[in-house]
Amino acid sequence: MATMFLVTGCDSDEVEQRGTFVSLDENTLNLGFGGGEQTVTVSSDGRWDVSGITEWLTVSPQSNNGNATVNITITKNELFAERVAVLTFRGGAGIDDAIRITQEGRVLSDTITGVVINNVRWATRNVNTPGTFADRPEHLGMLYQWGRGVGYAATGEIENWFDGEIETETWVNDPCPPGWRVPTGDELETLRDTNSLWLDKDGVNGRAFTDRVTGNVIFLPAVGWRNEENGGLANAGLYGLYWANSNQQRLFFTNAGTAVLSESNLLEGFSVRCVAEEE
Repeated sequence: MATMFLVTGCDSDEVEQRGTFVSLDENTLNLGFGGGEQTVTVSSDGRWDVSGITEWLTVSPQSNNGNATVNITITKNELFAERVAVLTFRGGAGIDDAIRITQEGRVLSDTITGVVINNVRWATRNVNTPGTFADRPEHLGMLYQWGRGVGYAATGEIENWFDGEIETETWVNDPCPPGWRVPTGDELETLRDTNSLWLDKDGVNGRAFTDRVTGNVIFLPAVGWRNEENGGLANAGLYGLYWANSNQQRLFFTNAGTAVLSESNLLEGFSVRCVAEEE
């Protein structure tokens, strides 16, 4: 008697998935201060997908049929706390490999003695009224015209705005507290050359500047400025402008980047962030 074999049909995708393995060339990635992008190589003999993606990570591709290079990028940055995510790459047999993604946290410096960044000791807060610092790193402080020791409020309307002539080439009335002074243009350039990140600190936009070696961080609020004609406030929360004590220079930053500029209008009101006087 002839022997009969019954052959049943099956889904080709199911067959492929049943035997799929997945392995990664890395199982930990530290995206460091400021985030950025790194890659991981996925080896697989079939289709896989990835889970565990958080709101602050982008992962591309999120699935693939075989080997692939996956780009992992931090898209939202929380500077002052470490963040961790675990991405799981799954093949047809279940969980095959996983990778732990971390972003380093930083402690915002807020000491009265200041912190050293690129070999310059910076105050951790803006100048408020002449001879005083603001209470917190994210507090705006006051705005100053070139060389004048008169502070103007950083919010709302003001009175008694000075619209005369300023002829001095250097700062005459330094508003910094004792032991501190308005920085030079060269010192502003050392700050510009650090790692910096635009962020929201307790509802205040600004830039955090970090020493590459020590990890010291200071936060400069984007206070905006007061215009030369009547002291009206402009671009609060969008621009940061901080005086140097020579050559009419200023540190200028937005969410797009940082620069040191010259030939400022001396009647405009900018912020002041002090450096320590030489010992």
